[in-house]
Amino acid sequence: MRVLVKPAQSPDGSQSIALCWSEGRTQKDRAIRQKHEDRFLADSEKLAKRIALGRLRTSAKIYEAIGRLKERYPRVARYYQLAYDEQQGQLSWREDLQRKQKAESLDGSYLLKSSRNNLSAEDIWRTYILLTRVEAAFRAMKSPLSERPIFHHLERRVETHIFLCVLAYHLLVCIERAFLEQGIHTSWETCAVSFPLTRW
Repeated sequence: MRVLVKPAQSPDGSQSIALCWSEGRTQKDRAIRQKHEDRFLADSEKLAKRIALGRLRTSAKIYEAIGRLKERYPRVARYYQLAYDEQQGQLSWREDLQRKQKAESLDGSYLLKSSRNNLSAEDIWRTYILLTRVEAAFRAMKSPLSERPIFHHLERRVETHIFLCVLAYHLLVCIERAFLEQGIHTSWETCAVSFPLTRW
């Protein structure tokens, strides 16, 4: 996945900032927005029908329902103007295309910030990737390698349990590194399926 990283300046110079853009994240952002927008419009239609059928009569209740609708879909509700006509008893909405297009132009973009003000964009990106690796390590230790839950009652058995998990993780990283050196980009979850341990 291609990621573009550019340096940016904080207003007061107290932070190091990197502006990042990813094609994969662009597609993800748009898919999420479309999903939320479809649900928002469907629920707006349902609310309009409830009003038209007289199931919601008082203005207070109707405005409350509109507020809940906006709270449920904040990602897309900001691009629509909902209006209730008390005389006609109708709910209508209008899309703010200019505001929506502006948001779409930022899809896939995000900022990485550091409280250190002497880092380059590349330094920030490498630190961010390192952080994701640490988080992945904790996930691997807690679930697939079964570090948690720990049911031992003796402290030495708990320490042994954790020690074995750490050894297993080191072995896992060595296997991943061996694959990367051969140009094979895969996760450890697929290693055991695609390349059985007997091949090592």
